[in-house]
Amino acid sequence: TFFKKNLQIHSNPSDRSMLYIVTFLTAVLLLVHFTPLSCVQEPPSEAYLFASKRILNTYLAEGKDITIMYGIYNIGMKTAYDINLVDDTFDDSELSIITGLTDVTWSELPPDSNITHTVILRCPMGGVAYLNFSSAVLTYKLTKEGVDVIITPTSSPKLVGLMGNAEYSRKFEAHYIDWVVLAVMILPTLAIPFFMFRRSHRRYISKSKSH
Repeated sequence: TFFKKNLQIHSNPSDRSMLYIVTFLTAVLLLVHFTPLSCVQEPPSEAYLFASKRILNTYLAEGKDITIMYGIYNIGMKTAYDINLVDDTFDDSELSIITGLTDVTWSELPPDSNITHTVILRCPMGGVAYLNFSSAVLTYKLTKEGVDVIITPTSSPKLVGLMGNAEYSRKFEAHYIDWVVLAVMILPTLAIPFFMFRRSHRRYISKSKSH
């Protein structure tokens, strides 16, 4: 009789759905109960910095400027000291520095704070299809009088394509000269019929008045 009752319960679709829901909730509660507290991510007790290196330009083109922004973030619970950012990855034969420093130092960075730094470069003219942007190096100390230096790399944009100057101009520049030339070329085709119409119209008016 028990087997028959149990079979009837499982044959009922509503009871079967309720059983699935109860089983799922039980599994979730067991998972939460037995999850160790150590799995919950806590902020580091010391200073902990990580850094990013990003290209702000949407497109890179020959002879155009590139804006590189570095971001340094302290997600630890204490202040970091003697922070130094060095980026010696730029090839002088490919990129020239327009403004900004590639070796810069800050005295300290408090917890839950960040620093941004910007460098503007100039793209080469021709001969290069891609630019390889490697990671910069960030160093810092956990204490002001400490001797141990922590070294960490920044993120890296890696290999980025370089658009030709002619293609970039065709797609994104305003083309004011092209519009002026086009207007000069179109003007005679509009002006000549207009003056011919005005001339014939005046003749027609004068003949009408004479009659």
